[in-house]
Amino acid sequence: MVIGARNGSGLGVLAFLLLGGSAWAQPQCSFNMGPDQVICDGASATISAPGGYANYLWSTGATGSSISVQTAGTYSCQITYDTGNLVNNGDFSAGNTGFSTFYNYNPNLQQEGNYYIGSNAGQYHPFWQGFGNQFLMVNAGLFQFFWNFWCQTITVCPGQTYTLSYQAANLSDVGPANIQWVIDGAAQPAMQVTGFLGTWNTYTTTWTAGVGQTSADICLRMINTSGVGHDLGIDDISVSAQIVMTDAVDVSVLPVPVVDLGPDISTCAGTPVVLDATTPGALGYLWSTGATSATISPGSPPRTGWRWPGPPVAPDRTPWSWTCFPLPLSISGLTSTSVRAPPPPWTPPRRAPPTCGTRGPPAPPCRWDRGTIP
Repeated sequence: MVIGARNGSGLGVLAFLLLGGSAWAQPQCSFNMGPDQVICDGASATISAPGGYANYLWSTGATGSSISVQTAGTYSCQITYDTGNLVNNGDFSAGNTGFSTFYNYNPNLQQEGNYYIGSNAGQYHPFWQGFGNQFLMVNAGLFQFFWNFWCQTITVCPGQTYTLSYQAANLSDVGPANIQWVIDGAAQPAMQVTGFLGTWNTYTTTWTAGVGQTSADICLRMINTSGVGHDLGIDDISVSAQIVMTDAVDVSVLPVPVVDLGPDISTCAGTPVVLDATTPGALGYLWSTGATSATISPGSPPRTGWRWPGPPVAPDRTPWSWTCFPLPLSISGLTSTSVRAPPPPWTPPRRAPPTCGTRGPPAPPCRWDRGTIP
């Protein structure tokens, strides 16, 4: 680490002292509820925000982590949560770590340009007074004008408003200290430390992160211009926010496609038949045959005859049917199309030899020959 040095005239060299890490917490700045959704009329869509937060507010007024909707529209969810203190070691309970400074870490606080961390200011300067658990004590002289006595890089969320606060006390009675927040090099309005010697008070201000900003270099500095009134105790430095995150999902509802395969068809065996279910807006097709194209060409149904001892019967004329179900399968009231085969020519059966008898059903082993259907 680099320590601040002094020359013979007492002028301080603006050295930089890094005392450990900077980012203490990583706030969640946004969330994603997934892509837009498309549903069919009568179906529902479930939209879910990430769980684990205390406060949800949907555009519908719901306050849970998810909603179920059936109508088209844009549905947004707002999540609000408190970050807690984002400062690392803001109460100095871990000692001299987690921040950077231009001052020298030295228990001799009679020397200007030094700072120290302790619980009793009078232990390090005979004319100081102030007590605490662990706090930062600074002796800033005339030549420490605009020196940062505490700096830390904080992870922030773009566009969010932060509350910056600290507790401070004047450790000497020669004049009040004036402290200024400096954020990314931009000075904020100064605040004067008030109250009796060694009395702690809390000082608060707000700051809003810029668009796209994800971190901020936040510092505290003394701005006194005289040689007195720079004896300061500082504690409980805090940077916090109530983060408000929002995401939205568009839900589109498609009407149920109207499927019309046309009237029933009667055709001769072997004649090609094309069934066309093309429907605007359909997402897919599923035929009873298992086909998934918009059109199919079913073959003619086979022609059969009964095989039975005794006189033959007429050929089977039961129609064959194909039905198209455009996806999704919840569609009802679709049209069925049948292809009916006309009865084929029928060849009368030949009778059995005369030895089997000429009247009535033949007796075993005699029987009628089976008719043939081409």
